[in-house]
Formats: sequence, structure tokens, C-alpha cells
Amino acid sequence: MPIPNKFHEPINSLVEKLVQRDYSELERNGQAGRLGASGLQVAVAEYGRRLTRVPPEAFELSDAVAIDSQPGSWNVNMTLWTVEEGRSDLTLTLTASDLGGRIIVVIEDLHVL
Repeated sequence: MPIPNKFHEPINSLVEKLVQRDYSELERNGQAGRLGASGLQVAVAEYGRRLTRVPPEAFELSDAVAIDSQPGSWNVNMTLWTVEEGRSDLTLTLTASDLGGRIIVVIEDLHVL
């Protein structure tokens, strides 16, 4: 299922921080998850290409599954885009939650899929 619309802007904001290589900001605001700033930096560096903003269709091409045990939360797998290749093999896995109108997006993994 595509990512619900209410999560698009927060996810775009998170991806923009990845594009800008602002890994420490993601860590400071709690969005870097278990990878932390250093893990995100390593994952992007090892992929060897420059991330770019995702186009609107990225949200339709992504996979979102409601988490039954956490009402209002979704497990999301989103393909990232790079300057060199467009749609890439690099996948951002995250949890997107709507906690009473407060949207929280946290990275779970960043890997080649």
C-alpha cells in the first residue's frame, strides 16, 4: 500500500537531511534510529552515489504496512533516488507514526534491497 499522505511532508524533510548529509541533525532529533549519524554516513558512503530528493511518485512506489500492535504507526520501505541513477537500489526503512496529530518518522534501516 502507498504511504499515507499525512506522512509525505515529514518523510520529505527526513530525506532532505539525508541528501544534505546532515546525519548529526537526524541523530539530535531522534530520527536516526539505531543506526545513528555514523551508521547513516557509512551506509550512504558505501552505496557510493549522491542522494537526491525523491519525486512525488516515490510515495506511490513505496510500501507501507500498518503496524497492528501500534495504532497510527506504519512500517515503510521507500526507494531512494540518486543523481547518477534516478531510482536506486537503496531503500530507506522507517517507522512513521501519528501520535494524536503529532507525526514522528524514525529511520529503522538504510540498505540495498
